[in-house]
Amino acid sequence: MAPTNDNVSEILIDKVADWLMRTSLSDAPLETIVKGFCERLAAAGLPLMRVHLSFSMLHPLYDALGFTWIRGKGVEVSGLRHEELALNPERFLQSPYYYLLNNNLEHVRRRIYQDTPSEFPIFDDLKEMGPPTIWPSCSRSAPIPVTAWSVPGRRIVTAASPTM
Repeated sequence: MAPTNDNVSEILIDKVADWLMRTSLSDAPLETIVKGFCERLAAAGLPLMRVHLSFSMLHPLYDALGFTWIRGKGVEVSGLRHEELALNPERFLQSPYYYLLNNNLEHVRRRIYQDTPSEFPIFDDLKEMGPPTIWPSCSRSAPIPVTAWSVPGRRIVTAASPTM
């Protein structure tokens, strides 16, 4: 497999994969895993700017938990509370994840232009990081339900749902 960027080391990417497998099987906190994974990918030469991982959960207070890593800023952990979703259902209903799940799609690719409104409000928020390509993707067999990442000049957003 040829590298996608001359600065990306396949050997280091393999080492990241080995680290991720070992660490995921340990009792390391998710925040540590997300931060370590992103920082190792960036160090291997992948030009990541932002990575987001979120998943739904069965919890008395929260519907979902999210981790957002931004280069140079670390990881921010956020939870979506039941009452937040009840008060503002549009947040989810206008998301690319809802679109994918509602239309039973595996992949959708969107090019985002700086001078035109985006199909999904979150894409307009991401425009501030530069001219992106957004590529939402849904995988029902993914062990981690929702992931997203962006690189300079293009963004990749991957959405996945738990097995349905």
